[in-house]
Amino acid sequence: MRTTVELPDDLLRKAKRVALERETTLKELIARGLEYAVREAAGKDATNRPDSKRLPKVPRRGRKRYAMSDGDIEALFASEEERWYGSAR
Repeated sequence: MRTTVELPDDLLRKAKRVALERETTLKELIARGLEYAVREAAGKDATNRPDSKRLPKVPRRGRKRYAMSDGDIEALFASEEERWYGSAR
């Protein structure tokens, strides 16, 4: 669908730069941003966030503890970014 949106010049320049750095189009960058905003508005509760069920939780007393190194966490974030953005940053 086509639509017209007026953006501040500075914001448009920054968005174009980000799209170029991520090797995507401005259209795709804007669509992802809108999808994110709509998702956040629809589920203000953290349990509705798309990553809330996949990332490890901080355990409560008596529950399983997670043994994750910094490298494990970085790898997890990189895989999430690749899934959402097509490549890790």
